[in-house]
Amino acid sequence: IGSASLPLRAFCDTGFSVQEPLSGREVVLVRFAAVQTLQIGSASLPLRAFCDTGFSVQEPLSGREVVLVRFAAVQNALPGPLRTYLSAYFAAPSTPPPPELGLRFVPCTTVSGHCILPAVPAILASAPAQPLYAAFCDLPPPPGGWELLLSPAVVPDAAFR
Repeated sequence: IGSASLPLRAFCDTGFSVQEPLSGREVVLVRFAAVQTLQIGSASLPLRAFCDTGFSVQEPLSGREVVLVRFAAVQNALPGPLRTYLSAYFAAPSTPPPPELGLRFVPCTTVSGHCILPAVPAILASAPAQPLYAAFCDLPPPPGGWELLLSPAVVPDAAFR
């Protein structure tokens, strides 16, 4: 952004944005939502969401958007077969997933490096017409305590206002 002074705006205590000096366009840097509900199979999971403008992952075969779910935050609420497989996977990833889970492995690149994450079909309640994949990670609770990481492409803008 250089040495330009950009006005930083907070909205509804849910995030931060800046205004571009030349265009005057608002650019959202970080957005939070109190709760987003993720549907995975028969499980409906209300999760603390964090919308990160730098997060963008797609499942390579379908091109669907991917959301990131902290496994520890949802482990006990997942359908039994998925919970069992993911528990074993994060303990020692060696067994292929049962086909009935519809699980795919999604490549992900972060500042820490590359990884492959297990992902299953899911639907976000605020955008039910947009099927996506929920990828699971085995991370400790991060600052802010998010349970669900989203890209801006996944949720309607109104969900974060």
